[in-house]
Amino acid sequence: MIYWFKVLLLLIFLSSYIIAQDYKPGELLVLSKHSLINALIQSPTSSHSQLFLDQYNIKSIKKVTVKKPSSVHSSISPLLTFDENGMYQLEFEDTTLDMEQVATDFESSRDIVWAQPNYIYTLQSTPNDPAYLSMQWNMPMIHYDDDVFAYVEGNSSVVVAVIDSGIDLTHPDLQDAVWTNPNEIPDNGIDDDENGYIDDVRGWNFIDENNDPSDDNSHGSHVSGIIAAKTNNQIGMAGICSGCSVMTLKSSDKDGRLRSLDVYFAIFYAVNNGANILNLSFGADQSNLDADSDYIMKHSIDMALSNDCLVIAAAGNISSDVSNFVPASYEGVIAVSSIGHTGVFADNYSNFGDRIDITAPGGTGGNVPASHNIYSTIPNSTYDSYSGTSMAAPHIAGMAGLLMSTYPDITSSDVK
Repeated sequence: MIYWFKVLLLLIFLSSYIIAQDYKPGELLVLSKHSLINALIQSPTSSHSQLFLDQYNIKSIKKVTVKKPSSVHSSISPLLTFDENGMYQLEFEDTTLDMEQVATDFESSRDIVWAQPNYIYTLQSTPNDPAYLSMQWNMPMIHYDDDVFAYVEGNSSVVVAVIDSGIDLTHPDLQDAVWTNPNEIPDNGIDDDENGYIDDVRGWNFIDENNDPSDDNSHGSHVSGIIAAKTNNQIGMAGICSGCSVMTLKSSDKDGRLRSLDVYFAIFYAVNNGANILNLSFGADQSNLDADSDYIMKHSIDMALSNDCLVIAAAGNISSDVSNFVPASYEGVIAVSSIGHTGVFADNYSNFGDRIDITAPGGTGGNVPASHNIYSTIPNSTYDSYSGTSMAAPHIAGMAGLLMSTYPDITSSDVK
């Protein structure tokens, strides 16, 4: 127990891939009071809707609906849930439109509660376990030594949802960590647990809308390895919370871009399906926008927090004040910045500021030897070293998982 508290105390003194706010061209998310959208759908020639149709050529209108379990995890609180019958995804013919201005125009209608672009967030990488001694300087730095391995281990009932680019499902250091949906029968074409997703045995792919969350970027596998790579298997590396389960929610495309709506669905999936911790190693600077411009991102995170889910986010890699960086700047989210291999704050990339909650190893970054960055798993059953606050955040997610494994009745507030 002494070693456990040593780990936690040292993390207090320590504390990516991510930048630039963008949006999907020609796409708008709208929460309406029904009448305007109904008019656009049912009576496109009415004077009420003609004002919008004359100005914008709307290609399609699709209702946005969050899939919810009918019975499993029915205790989930829908606090602040949007009226989904009035939430729509609008696609415009002209993909060169300034969607911020379009959103402002729509919000001028008394029938619109809010409108926003489908914002894009970015993953940014710098590209008896053999690597524990040779490559994993980050573990001794947080005093995660042999004594900790002897007394503390993760529990598979503790679920860390990694909303990222996916995972290498067959990696020898990851395959035992992949969360398995206990209420779903594989490959029978049936939504056995009635949670709205068919055959979601190992999480979900929100990019391709299927049940294969395989990683085509490497970032998600790297993050997952830091959290829960198999320990004491005489290969590769050691994860911080070996034994914990990683719920893989693929929300990033192969280029490392995540859209607001995909993240929104992923967070609801995580909470509805029993995740204890959310690791969000992505983000974007919103210094040119209002603090809560991404309504659905803020709403989904508030929902997770209200359901006792611990939300941990990378502080960002643009050497700027984190107060403008989403989602790390949101109230209730644990914002994690980086230190390099010498234990010094990584001021060459890590965001900073009063909103930072804690700092953890994220690698030195820049033109340095690979051994100065964070070593972890990547696809094709291999390993590589990356740097960034994306690597720092899962250190904290892993430590939180260990704490929850050791004290099963602890709440997310207690962990904070």
